[in-house]
Amino acid sequence: MKKQNKIIFSILGMILICFLFICYKLSFSLSRDQIEKIVIRGEPIAILIVIFFIVIFLFLERKKILKLFSKIRGKTFVFLILIFILGLFLRNAAPHGHRLYFDEDIYLDMAKQIQQDFRSCLCNFGDENTCFRCEMMKWPAGHPFLFSLPFFIFGVDEEIAFQFASFVSSISVILIFFLTYLLTKKEKIALYSSLFLAILPIYILWSTTATAEPTVLFFSLLSMIFLLIYKEIKSDKTFFLAILGVFLVLTAKWEAVVFCIPVLIFLFFFLKEDIFQKIVKPNVLIGLFLVIILTFPHFLHFFYFEHTDSWGASTKEERFSFDVFKQNLNANTKFWFNYKFWDKNSWIQKELFHPIFFTLIAVAGGIFLILKKKWKIFLILFLWFFLFFFLYSSFYAGSVIYGWDARYILLMVPSFCIFAAFGLFLIENGIKWVFKKFLNNKRINENYIILTTLFIPILFFLPYFKLIGIPYSKVEEGSDARLYHDYVTKYAKELQDDCYFLSHVTSIYTTLNKKHIQIWYIDRPEFNQLLQKGQCIILDEGYWCQPDIAGTKEICIAIHNRYNLKQVSQFYNSKHNKYYTFYKILSPK
Repeated sequence: MKKQNKIIFSILGMILICFLFICYKLSFSLSRDQIEKIVIRGEPIAILIVIFFIVIFLFLERKKILKLFSKIRGKTFVFLILIFILGLFLRNAAPHGHRLYFDEDIYLDMAKQIQQDFRSCLCNFGDENTCFRCEMMKWPAGHPFLFSLPFFIFGVDEEIAFQFASFVSSISVILIFFLTYLLTKKEKIALYSSLFLAILPIYILWSTTATAEPTVLFFSLLSMIFLLIYKEIKSDKTFFLAILGVFLVLTAKWEAVVFCIPVLIFLFFFLKEDIFQKIVKPNVLIGLFLVIILTFPHFLHFFYFEHTDSWGASTKEERFSFDVFKQNLNANTKFWFNYKFWDKNSWIQKELFHPIFFTLIAVAGGIFLILKKKWKIFLILFLWFFLFFFLYSSFYAGSVIYGWDARYILLMVPSFCIFAAFGLFLIENGIKWVFKKFLNNKRINENYIILTTLFIPILFFLPYFKLIGIPYSKVEEGSDARLYHDYVTKYAKELQDDCYFLSHVTSIYTTLNKKHIQIWYIDRPEFNQLLQKGQCIILDEGYWCQPDIAGTKEICIAIHNRYNLKQVSQFYNSKHNKYYTFYKILSPK
């Protein structure tokens, strides 16, 4: 690299460090209200601009990009379409609904606010069409933004979100094919990676929810494809495609920043000299500065919550530790080697479904890459998998048996499926040898080879087909929250009166297009104004008002002490011996 280029590159690095430092300092010096104004408007606008330019660059480079895939045979696309249909079918065979309570409701609430008013926030006070008080949440806007797209077209509805989630997860099955093909130039290995992603039980189960992990997986595949496209074409437009792809990954979840490490390794191995030459070009430098500016709301948001929120842990210091890693390592390792063999009492209720054959074949794929000295591919995939494995195992809630946190596995799934594809490629070579041995070296129809090879992982998946179709009513984990959620959803849909729902979980009512106000607002002017106007208000004394939940039940007791209430509906949760009750607030005592 020339001395002048080194200086420019160093200056750019210093500017980036200074920019991050400024974001960090502002997260302390600005008030929450000031940060909120920047974040809830700035993040959706930044994402929209990024998506706009991605579409533009893809369109401008479409001929060169299509040429990269022009050598793929028609029959390969036929197999790919069949795998896509299989993946879509399996995601419709699994139950659609929430698994992560009540984060998914909040995600959909944020998606509705983006769809309605282009604000990434949680509506704590609003009616069917307007949010009067929208508050910044600790999550970035990428995942809600993605789910706002079907809301723009079809309207706000949970079932639309679940169907969209299944569709996006099925599209990822196609994306991993193109990623693997660009990485290896082997159509069959690409097909095999696609098949593993289509039939991986843990991914199927979470593909039908509104949680964020499948979105991270989707953006990660897209980003890596853009990087590989740039590797082949090396134009300024494809360079920015790669940069903007990484930006999308960062906006999906905070911890997705770990994805930058395999990206940097990829750049170092494949594009080091080209990147240095590319970055020092004036038009590229200007573009990079604009991208950095677009990240300002995102990093300001991140640094603010990094020092103000413990993410559910007792203290900020307890969020990550080596002691936690040692505790979680056992369970998280067991997952990949079929949990039911290690703990028969918990694997079904927690739905930790994973065929051990898939893991063994992925290990074989890794060994194959090492023996073939494909060190660059191996290291990128290895880091992609184990960095997330180490991160979540070090997180206080990162064990697969801690609540619904098996979902964290999904961020390791793409690299796992590509490893498994290399292992299946080994099996394919073994099948070829057997066919030739018994057919006396006669010409073998390659389609038979591919079909036989594809059928092997499907054969090992078949015992899990019934398991992924288990209805939520028979799943113990999360059943308390699910029973509450189903009850209030049914009651709210049937209620014809023009009432506000006073609840801890206003996001449920937001996506039902019902009037709502956060229960903590009872001491705020907004609530008193509703009472003075004689507005109908229904108290949702549900999941968070139970006697065994300290810290939130007190406010429910306070409402009973302050107001005359009339019970209008009640549901008894016999499984957990709890009552979920709706009251109409009549008047102050």
